[in-house]
Amino acid sequence: MQPANFRAEFREVLQELTDLSGDAPVTDRVLWTVEYLTRGPIWYHFNGYCRDGMQVSSGRAFHTSDGSVANDEGIMMTFRLLDFQYNGFIGAYAGDRRLSTQIASELLKGFERVPEIVTVTIDRERGPSESGSTTSTTNFVYVGFERLEDVDDVGSGKQLAASPSFLSRYWCRDRISIVGPVDEYWRPKPLNADGAI
Repeated sequence: MQPANFRAEFREVLQELTDLSGDAPVTDRVLWTVEYLTRGPIWYHFNGYCRDGMQVSSGRAFHTSDGSVANDEGIMMTFRLLDFQYNGFIGAYAGDRRLSTQIASELLKGFERVPEIVTVTIDRERGPSESGSTTSTTNFVYVGFERLEDVDDVGSGKQLAASPSFLSRYWCRDRISIVGPVDEYWRPKPLNADGAI
């Protein structure tokens, strides 16, 4: 079965990450992390947070040939990830592994050509409301192949999503959680002078 193409979804997430790492005002509290395992000798790791209109991001470049690590500006994340979209096919990982290196090891078994891997985690906490606060979570892994022919008939066997609407307990995009208001019973009660409630 041919795996589903996630190129459009990747571009949407890239736009969201660009907004979170750039100058656009963000009022939500957001933590994000991106790992990019390229075919080349350099792998990238970027992370950042947004809170109260302030945005902070940073990056690292890992040189696989000699094991050295160099700082990379957080703003460079967008430019690094633009290279990923030049893959002939972009799929989504739907397996059980969690670490990008474990995912890479699992995907490399049986492939003649090395895929590229981008892992994205975004945790966004929206402000409180009468019904409570909401959070959205994105945990997603994009897998890029140089050519479309590299993925023929390997979707289900290589843990790649066969449909854009695949379901997973862990892998998700903008999964919403609602944290309700604090019930009066659980609200802390003030102590009086003698320490009693």
